[in-house]
Amino acid sequence: MNSKVVIERAVRLGLLLVLFLLAACNPASKSVIDVSYSYADNLAAGRLLQALFEVEATAAREGWTITRHEQAADLWDQLGDRERAIPHWMAAAEQQPTEMGLRRLATALLYLQRWTEAEQALGQLSRIVPADAWTAYQRGLLLAPTEPAEAVKLLQTASADVNFVAAARDLMLLLQHDATNPDAILQIGLWMAGRGFWPQAERAFTQAILLDGRFAEAFAYRGLARNNQQKSAESDFAQAVTLAPGSAHVQFLYGLHLRLNEQVENSLTAFITATRLDPTNPAYAAELGAAYERVGDLVQARQWLLRAVDLAGGDARFQQFVAEFDARYPPTS
Repeated sequence: MNSKVVIERAVRLGLLLVLFLLAACNPASKSVIDVSYSYADNLAAGRLLQALFEVEATAAREGWTITRHEQAADLWDQLGDRERAIPHWMAAAEQQPTEMGLRRLATALLYLQRWTEAEQALGQLSRIVPADAWTAYQRGLLLAPTEPAEAVKLLQTASADVNFVAAARDLMLLLQHDATNPDAILQIGLWMAGRGFWPQAERAFTQAILLDGRFAEAFAYRGLARNNQQKSAESDFAQAVTLAPGSAHVQFLYGLHLRLNEQVENSLTAFITATRLDPTNPAYAAELGAAYERVGDLVQARQWLLRAVDLAGGDARFQQFVAEFDARYPPTS
């Protein structure tokens, strides 16, 4: 555990003990601290732990109210501990569900990838604000890999909002499929990954694997999704390479994984293998050129970047790679 967190918790427990001792010494006193004043004062001054101590001490003496649960949740959230905030938001929502409280609860659950609970909170929120685009969009993302028909209905609601219309329409085009088709679900995961929704993408790739336990590319893409969340991905890539040792695409994805983990020499080997298995793919050639640059072989690097341009039929994006390389390493006279 982080030493700062340990110290803060120890201080918090110590202060609570002092408050309880004061209360025990003066039972006739209505309150050790005027919480309504001190809470606001500490909050305004940025003394979040002190404000939290006061809320919890008052709750210990007088009981938890909706307001105190909401205050504690907001303070824990501001302190960066959403795990501790969630039970308070849940308790407040059980007593009196509100749009703001459920939205905060759903956001925290999504962030922590507690998918089932997040869907429940979003469902409760949708009953309060049925036409809310954000709620519909988030539920649509959650249901897309498993319940495409229901996801389409939600995304249609979300598309009424200019902030979600383009993404919602794009995703709806991918959802005209059987929910048991792992290839189609892989495409949904790729769409999510392309927009930086890495946790949701990981969930989609996992669903594809559940439907086809020998789906090597799904393992590899899940590994990349985990890489982009600073999670371990070794087991996913080991499984992918074992399942499809002759797949150029799996080798390419494996090379990306190794590069992200700064295993430069190993990533070069993976890209060499990918280009050997599929010598006509310009993306593989370009990535191999970049890998050669990383190990300092500039001659091979430029040759493979030029090869990528040829394979891509002169595509401007690959020409740009060559131009940027030449700008980094101008020829010497």
